[in-house]
Amino acid sequence: MLADQVGLDWFGVGEHHRPDYAVSNPAMSLAAAATQTKNIRLSSAVTVLSSDDPIRVFQQFSMLDNLTQGRAEIMVGRGAFIESFPLFGLPLDNYDGCRVALKSEARGSGQNMGVTRRVFGLRRLAGHREPRPL
Repeated sequence: MLADQVGLDWFGVGEHHRPDYAVSNPAMSLAAAATQTKNIRLSSAVTVLSSDDPIRVFQQFSMLDNLTQGRAEIMVGRGAFIESFPLFGLPLDNYDGCRVALKSEARGSGQNMGVTRRVFGLRRLAGHREPRPL
């Protein structure tokens, strides 16, 4: 692929649940991109953790990390739009829940990430979760 040949080293795709954006599942889209690339790090930009299950997100990206031989990264946050909350029947007071969920998930793996948005390799969050990232 040309992107690999010219040295692109990172590609990210955001999660949206709106009719004007095509990607609602970054892990699935990045898995498709992985079939066409060999070296590029693949990341969500951003995964809306405050309206999703953090363990499920971790498992999806761990599987992507295994499929890409360690090239998967994840960027989590609350997102800039609120469309996922009514879509999934969630109250808007969960909008800031990303910080709490990320700190909780990080605590489970012995890490302390007091941030609301950060890109990190999945090995840092592995703990005792399956599938395990590379």
